Amino acid sequence: IDCAKRSTSRNRKQAEAELLDKSQELAEFSANLKHLHRLNTTNYNNFEELFVDYLDTGCQIFNCPTGIVTRIEDEICTIYAVKSDLPSLTVDLQLPLKNTYCYQSVKNRQTVVYNCVGQMNELQNHYLYQSLKLESYIGTPIFVNDRVYGTLSFSSTEVRSENFSDREQEFIELMAQSIGKYIASDRVEKERQQAEQALKNAKIELEARVVARTVELSNAKENLESELAERKQAEAALTESERRWRSLLENVRTIVVGLDIEGKVEYINNFFLELTGYTRAEVIGKDWFVNFLPKSEQMK
Repeated sequence: IDCAKRSTSRNRKQAEAELLDKSQELAEFSANLKHLHRLNTTNYNNFEELFVDYLDTGCQIFNCPTGIVTRIEDEICTIYAVKSDLPSLTVDLQLPLKNTYCYQSVKNRQTVVYNCVGQMNELQNHYLYQSLKLESYIGTPIFVNDRVYGTLSFSSTEVRSENFSDREQEFIELMAQSIGKYIASDRVEKERQQAEQALKNAKIELEARVVARTVELSNAKENLESELAERKQAEAALTESERRWRSLLENVRTIVVGLDIEGKVEYINNFFLELTGYTRAEVIGKDWFVNFLPKSEQMK
């Protein structure tokens, strides 16, 4: 009977311990969900604020002192944002992608976890392990428009007592998805702003061209009006000059004859008509030398 009681007591304590573990796990999971919800609903003023909050929160969730956001371009991994107690890890630090733990994550487009790098033969000579002794690592790609933009990772020089869980992998993937959405939205907003600015610049340029063309046309109109006025004045002066000249020719008491190049009469004044008795129609267009010039003069 005593043995049965002791066995029952042990089973009860074991069940209570398991229940306590599950309760603690559930509480931790609930707290982490709250963290994710807060991250997803916070309006950040800029990427610096966003990365600081995400890295601080991630270091807390994964119990890792180092959190990094990277940018991957042309097989080069650049640290975009970092929270770490390792002084050699700084913003804008660049490394060949193959020299980073995130290489496999980018290559396979999925989350990668290392719980004890020192016990992994394939990684014991890795550049980061040799230089920083990073033992534990969890990293995942950041996708922007279905392309790998960079990575989000958390790491520690301490060996983890327990492996990264499936839930932790889900958490970091959700965080990376959220960062990717922020980056994509920022790109769209910047493209919208650039397009809006380009439209404003085009409008300003068009308005400037319209003003310049208007001034040009206005100047051209003024010049044309001035030229027409001068032409009218010149025509009026010419008309008046012709009127005075004809008046003089018509009233002078001497014969005045105008001939073309062939010697035909183009003009004859009234004095000639009065003197000869011809009409103007009888004279205009006739050969002056043949019809009206005395023969004695023609011989000359």
